[in-house]
This record gives sequence, structure tokens and C-alpha cells, in this order.
Amino acid sequence: MVKSLSLLVWSLVLFPFSVGSLAVAANGQQPAAAKQARAADAPKPAATDGPPVVVQPHKIYVDTVNNKLFWPMDMPFWVRLAASPDANAPSFLLQRVAPESDITTEQYDKQGIALEIRGKQFIRWFNYITKQTVYLQFFTDGDPPVTKAACSGALSAEVAQRTYFGGGLHCSLTSQDELSGVEATFVSLDDEPYKPYTKDLSLDKEGPAVLRYYSVDHVGWAETPSALRFTVDLTPPSTTHTIAGNALDTVLSTQAKFLIASNDKLSGVASVQARFDKQDFKPVTDGEIKVETLDDGEHTLSYYAVDRVGNREPEHNVPFYLDRTPPSVDAQVDGDLFNAPSGTRYVSTRSHVKLSAEDNKSGVEKIVYAFDEGTFQPYAEPFTLPAHAGSGKLSYRAVDKLGNTSAVATLPYTLDLVPPQSTYRIIGPYYQVRSDIYQRHAH
Repeated sequence: MVKSLSLLVWSLVLFPFSVGSLAVAANGQQPAAAKQARAADAPKPAATDGPPVVVQPHKIYVDTVNNKLFWPMDMPFWVRLAASPDANAPSFLLQRVAPESDITTEQYDKQGIALEIRGKQFIRWFNYITKQTVYLQFFTDGDPPVTKAACSGALSAEVAQRTYFGGGLHCSLTSQDELSGVEATFVSLDDEPYKPYTKDLSLDKEGPAVLRYYSVDHVGWAETPSALRFTVDLTPPSTTHTIAGNALDTVLSTQAKFLIASNDKLSGVASVQARFDKQDFKPVTDGEIKVETLDDGEHTLSYYAVDRVGNREPEHNVPFYLDRTPPSVDAQVDGDLFNAPSGTRYVSTRSHVKLSAEDNKSGVEKIVYAFDEGTFQPYAEPFTLPAHAGSGKLSYRAVDKLGNTSAVATLPYTLDLVPPQSTYRIIGPYYQVRSDIYQRHAH
């Protein structure tokens, strides 16, 4: 290993009559190993896969603006003397190494002087007689740049240790280098060959994506490529509904409810919103939407879902009818019927009772009836009343196909089973022979 002359600053002096001495000084810094690239704004593990990087040979860089010379730290150097600052002036390689040095002339000829620290370096000329010192400055660069990736313009979500982005995603790269400066940044998307990065990247293709990137400084140090892995999600959720409970197609009872199911193939469903008619949208928390508080009549259920990165599906509109009105039911007596002025309804055993019902929406399911305090039984056809003389009560009600039941109606009546009793008497003279009666006809 060739040692740096920075260790020889004070031990290397000239003999009398020498012009001066040369040495490398380190500006007080200690030797250090090359640093790893710092973490970027977005998660970026080192990319051990992907396309090959663009080979960048190490080279010497001259910053003409700031008058700085940058030397790759892994590249040894030799010293030449020139009699003029002219670029075309002849120069002479110094080949003789003083015996007091820590390396031999042979080592210097073959290996040059190795650099072991980064940053400011000095070649020192010291006049032994006048004590005049001149430091010729240059810089060594042994660290690669640090590149950071920042993505914006889209909502993001972390799901199961995977990053998802929504629509409108843009990713930009920024690089910094403390010494010679960044010469170029290279980028690869989805295993494509690396190419120079010139502007923000617009990612408008759905699916998994890998953004790999690295930078190279002016002396050829390249950082280890980093990879930003994520998934672009541009598809909204898909939401459906079913009707559970007591319902006939889109005619619902108060016991019915909507069951909402939503699915998203990538980032997942964030929320489902629903409303009736023109109400405000509210979250659906348990996948159920009940209708029991709505009025009788026509309604519309509207719902939609949003995924974790803001993709919203089109609104679904479901018209339906809430039927909470029971049928109307009526009773009529056919045959013998006499409504007395007192309000009493007289019927006979020849009388028949006919029941009928109508429903506004779902239709009549059944009519039931009972006599007095008896058990209700289904109505099928007109019936006669029980042959029990005196007062009675017929109770009846109707049920529609959704279970809406009308209030019990009654038909009070009085069954007359006793026929009239008739008598006669003869007024005026008459003559009767057995069952024949003779009476004079009056003129």
C-alpha cells in the first residue's frame, strides 16, 4: 500500500540550495471510508436487480468556474514541474524520491502517490532558507452523489406493506454531491434500460411499477441504484346490492333492507357512501341499509364506493317502492237483510256474507274472518252466518303480500230465526160449516 505524503508534511525538507519541497497536506482531516447513499424521501431499498447501470470510468474534473481541480480518490498521482502556466509548456515528471520518504523511488515510479482522505488536499512547497510556504490546493472526491425520489399529485396508501398511488402521479428526482457535483442522473422504469433523467416522470399506467435511479458525479463516482416499488391504482371499486327480507322485486316492506357489497382489486375499499332520495350521503358501516324509517311510496337509493387512493366509482341509483299501507277490506250481505231505523242489522240463515279487499301496491295475500271471539279463518267464498238466533259479530281483516295487515273491521248483526205469528177474526154475520165459512156479501 502506497502511503499518502500527507503523513510527511513535517518530515520532508530540502537540502541546502534546494528550491523547495513538495508534500500533500490533508487540511486537518482524518482518513475515512466512502459513505453509502442516504435515504430518499420515498422508500428506496438498494436495487440488486434490474437493468445494468451505465459504466462510468473515473476521471479528473476541472471546475473552470470556481477554479477547482477534483481528483478521484482511488486514482494515484505523480508530480510534474512546468516552467510556465501555459498549457503547452513542457513539463517534467519528478521521479526521484528523497531517502527520508516512507516510499521508495521504485514504489513511486510504479504506484504513484495514493490518496486516502476526501476533500481539500494540498501540495506544500517549503523554502528551507526563507521559510516561505506555498500550498497548491486541489480536491479529492471519493463519494458518490445522493439521489432522492419524491412522488406527488396522487393520493397514496400503505396496504399490507405495499405502496399504492392513485391517478395523476408524478415522480421527480433530485441529486446532490458535496464535492465535484452531479454530472448526470439515470432512471429506469419497469426494467427498461437506464436513460438520462431530464424531467418529471408521469406514471399513468395501472399496475405494479419499479422506479430505479442513481446519479454519477463529475469524477465518475456512481451511487448504488435505488428502487422505488409501488402500484398505480386507477380503477375504482365495484359495488353491488341485493335486497334481503320481506320484498317483492323492488317493492319493499319495512322489514326489508339493502345489502351492499363492494370490492377493489388493488388498494382496497376505503368507504361506501349511500343516501335515500335527496338526503346527504352517509357512510355504510355494516353493509346494511334499512328502509324502516321511510314513508310509503316511491324512493331511490343512491350509493358509490371510493378506494384508498381516491378512485370513485359512478353513482348507482336504485328506484324502489316502500309499501307500508295495508289493504282496505269490505263486507257485504247478499240475500235477506233488513236495516232497522235503530241501526240493527237483521239477517236470516238464507243471508250470505261476501268479503272483498284491495291493495295499493303488492296485492292482497289473504282475507281472514272470525265470529264473535272465535279463531280467524281464511276466507275463500261467500258464507252463511251461524244458525244461532240473536246478536252476533263478524270480525274480518286483510293482509297484503308483504305482510301489511289491516285493522280488524266488524259487522254486527241480529239473526232472526222466528217466523211471524198470524191470527184472524170475522167481522159481521157469517155461517160456518166445518172449515168453510160463509158470509153475506155486502152491497
